[in-house]
Amino acid sequence: MAINADTQEIQAVEMTDQRQADGLQVEELLSQLPPGTVLGSVGGDGAYDSRRVSRAVQA
Repeated sequence: MAINADTQEIQAVEMTDQRQADGLQVEELLSQLPPGTVLGSVGGDGAYDSRRVSRAVQA
């Protein structure tokens, strides 16, 4: 889930079940954000601690 810190509005959401790896959903989640969105911070558990996620967030 991506939330606008200023307005608390949900900007993006990606629902998964137990068969899908959370970290693999990051690119789809980020693609839902409006163009030009600046990420203030990114948080998640160990499933998001990967080079793939880091590259997607930095893009």
